Amino acid sequence: MERRGVELTKKQRTWILDRDDNRCNFPKHFTADSYDRCGRRRLLTQVHVHHIVPYSWAARRLGWEPEQINNPYNLIALCKDHHFAYIHGTDMRDIFQQYRDNKQAYQMMFERRRLLTSEGVPYWDTQWDTLLKHIAEGRTNRFTAEHSEFPMRRFRRLT
Repeated sequence: MERRGVELTKKQRTWILDRDDNRCNFPKHFTADSYDRCGRRRLLTQVHVHHIVPYSWAARRLGWEPEQINNPYNLIALCKDHHFAYIHGTDMRDIFQQYRDNKQAYQMMFERRRLLTSEGVPYWDTQWDTLLKHIAEGRTNRFTAEHSEFPMRRFRRLT
């Protein structure tokens, strides 16, 4: 399985976490004009950098290049609880429970996701995508006005 470009660099992760104040940005309450984020801090819980449009979907279904997928408008900080419970649902929760007894659990999950992607069936809860994109866009635009640009990763083209 080719996974070239999936991983964010440490600088990219740090930039997103800094942009999001090292807090979960999952919208607890929202209106058309504003939202209240979860706000859990990185020091108190795990905060993940989440691809809003998942990497494999964007690459395989949408034909995006790594630079399009790993960019700040497609990335957002989410606490582990919101990331797994609301975005990836039972998918990830089940893996944590199974992994102790089955070291192949993650590989099985990624294979299942690959099959769903090939069938055009999203393996995440897509209802949050538009709102998370809107949040990431607003935070990115405000952040880049005061800070350095997002550290893009250079990819070698395979010929």
